[in-house]
Amino acid sequence: EKWKSKVDIDLIDYASMQIFPLLYQNLKVLEIDDPQINIYKGLFRSSWYENQRLLKTAVDLVTEFQNIGIDCLFLKGTALILEYIKTPGLRPMGDIDILVRPNQVWRAIDYFEKMGWVPSSDYSILRQEAYFAYHHSVGLKNQQGQDVDLHRFLLYPSPIKDSEADFWDSAVGSEINGLPVLILNPTDLLIHTIIHGLRDHNAEIFRWIADAMTILKGKFPEIDWERLLDQARKRRLVPELSNGLGYLAELLDAPIPAQALVTLKNEQVSTFERWEYKYTISDKRPLGRIPGFWFYYVRCGNPEVYTPIKIKFSGFLSFLQSNWGAKNIWEFGSMLV
Repeated sequence: EKWKSKVDIDLIDYASMQIFPLLYQNLKVLEIDDPQINIYKGLFRSSWYENQRLLKTAVDLVTEFQNIGIDCLFLKGTALILEYIKTPGLRPMGDIDILVRPNQVWRAIDYFEKMGWVPSSDYSILRQEAYFAYHHSVGLKNQQGQDVDLHRFLLYPSPIKDSEADFWDSAVGSEINGLPVLILNPTDLLIHTIIHGLRDHNAEIFRWIADAMTILKGKFPEIDWERLLDQARKRRLVPELSNGLGYLAELLDAPIPAQALVTLKNEQVSTFERWEYKYTISDKRPLGRIPGFWFYYVRCGNPEVYTPIKIKFSGFLSFLQSNWGAKNIWEFGSMLV
């Protein structure tokens, strides 16, 4: 009632709409007959229908990938629905997120081109090594308007050999309509959920909190907190995970060991990492988008040990040109705002 007094339901933002299916379920459980419940119910049904279509497409994709020898691992909403939520309508999915092994990504791209999927960048660009040197994934759309986010890397591009191997080695099995598939283990899924949620994605503003709590409540005994700490150190994610987990513990009394929070809080973090995280969550960006691109560029150059002083500025310009598709440096100005 307090929330409704402050919000015009006809002008609701997209991020809030992503939570409405959960609101509908909770109102039903509490037997509250809210006047707007049919609106929430309609969004639940719409989510259920669209997710069923996406899961059918996921089955088709993994079947074809298995036939041509491509390993794939489902992420985010697909993984949550398969192993945690079970009711497809409760967790809206805008797309299907799939991780493939780094050395198999171009075979996957060949398949998508053959099947008529339209990528966010030209296929000729995707086949260049430089593309995935600075992009962890690429978006593709089919003729039915469905989207797939094809990941070569889970979080960031990495020049380090076998940087994704520990995700693959610790993946766990699930199934879609009886078809065996792989998803991230609970610890890695929690890490990915928090890191992705704390980035600048409007749809994730609230949903990452619900997703993280779903993982913690559903698989708490299986969370490997030592692994989480090791991944935070290895991948330079300490500020994000410290603040994300601390937020969940304080706001929702999430079942997070106090020692894990203390360890993350006391972990030594470079000044550069703190600057990166503060920029990521800040609403004030006087220099526009450039610092964000610089942080990302440096991270791609060496994710284990930041060495920003050694990063060549000429390489950064090349990165911007590749990222924006600019023909020359003079086109950058119009892209910075």
